[in-house]
Amino acid sequence: MFETYILPVLMFAVMGLVAGILLTVVSKLFEVKTEPRTEEVNEALPQINCGACGDSGCGDYAKGRVSLVDTADAGDEEDMENAAGQGLCLINS
Repeated sequence: MFETYILPVLMFAVMGLVAGILLTVVSKLFEVKTEPRTEEVNEALPQINCGACGDSGCGDYAKGRVSLVDTADAGDEEDMENAAGQGLCLINS
């Protein structure tokens, strides 16, 4: 009975536990860091990924807007306003 029922169940439980621990460790090692400003912009968008703005989705649009603002000269307020206003999302949330 032990070899027929209990041993296979214990083996599967141990393998599942090891796999879970291994997946957790690997996910922490290869975690992709994202910029918090990109996440804030992305949350403000409608999330329908229509492509009307010219980007493939709302996440790419948010990433592009943040990078435009980053590349604009921080001392020139007109450049900042132009960078922030380029490629506005055409869908209202």
